[in-house]
Amino acid sequence: MPMLATTIAYRIPRHGVRGIGVQIEPDGFADYMRGRVRDAHVLAPETDAVLDDLREAGGPNFDSGEAFKRMEAGMPTEPWRIGESLAACYLEDHHKAKIYLPNIDLRNPQAISAGADLVGYSRLNGRTVFLFGEVKTPKGSGKRPPAVMRQLRQQLGKLDRRDGQLHLIRWLQIKDKGGGGGATEPSKYSDAIASYVRHGRLLLVGVLVTEEAPDKDDLLATCDSLAGKRGQGAHPQTDLFAIYVPASTSDLPGIMRGDSL
Repeated sequence: MPMLATTIAYRIPRHGVRGIGVQIEPDGFADYMRGRVRDAHVLAPETDAVLDDLREAGGPNFDSGEAFKRMEAGMPTEPWRIGESLAACYLEDHHKAKIYLPNIDLRNPQAISAGADLVGYSRLNGRTVFLFGEVKTPKGSGKRPPAVMRQLRQQLGKLDRRDGQLHLIRWLQIKDKGGGGGATEPSKYSDAIASYVRHGRLLLVGVLVTEEAPDKDDLLATCDSLAGKRGQGAHPQTDLFAIYVPASTSDLPGIMRGDSL
């Protein structure tokens, strides 16, 4: 599986908040989008499981290639959706995370679901913790910071509330403890719930996927704003990432499908 070549463009350390600018190198980016990101976006493990069931029921004459094309064609391809999949892959490959994309509802992949863009697990201070996050993939405008950062800040504020966290934890409990019909990460769930209850630890993540050149101003105001609230009670660790892609964000769906940069 192709890996993503990156360079850290800048870091913004604050109390309880950190900002990281990540520049993606052009070499290998298209292969990464066509391989790693495409597999994540079409939910490859779930899709492969369905294809195995269809092959077993249909026998040697069953056309699994045609079935895969039909399922893949039904998946959403808006740039912001591809940005979410790219962000999830980056966090898994570079920051020891395990991410689900709950906004892709397999009952109707084209539907827009409410809730966090990224839900899963990460490591924090040597412990497994819940990870909840939001992703923004705006069109290039040249404005620094991008206008979407205000909305990202508001969304992270909602994830900082206990009621929202408990709804997401319930979603993970169903998925990973077997209540949804098949446990996938029961040990991570058990460790993360212990970190949450006993130590109050979880990780919030905000990701900006942008075609602009790296600029610390993209994250600076949001880092300062979130850090300024740290004196007003307990808040979870918050990581902000600006992922600078070597292509127009509007071209990400085509690159994932195989178009050249």
